[in-house]
Amino acid sequence: MRIANTLIVLFLLAVAGIALQIFLSTRPSRWPGLVLPILWLGLPLIFLLNVAAIGDGSSIVTTLFQTVLISVWPALIHFAIHAACRSRLRKKQARSSEYDRSRIQDLE
Repeated sequence: MRIANTLIVLFLLAVAGIALQIFLSTRPSRWPGLVLPILWLGLPLIFLLNVAAIGDGSSIVTTLFQTVLISVWPALIHFAIHAACRSRLRKKQARSSEYDRSRIQDLE
């Protein structure tokens, strides 16, 4: 039962994080939408600093590679959400400016 509760909480936190990313990415300025991906990129750095140096050199390199590979996914997901939202916002603004131009021409 305890594991189920933990999974539900983690799922809700992930959904809240994605909703926050979408909200920040749709702001007029692009910088608020880059906050979460940049913070997520800091995670692999923290993990790399905490990797214990046990064994020979090849196992350390493998461990470091696996750590970065696993911990960079949230940042990539947030960057993808940001890019999709900004693309959609640009298309919407282009349609709006096109509509405004046509209305101005109709008034003349």
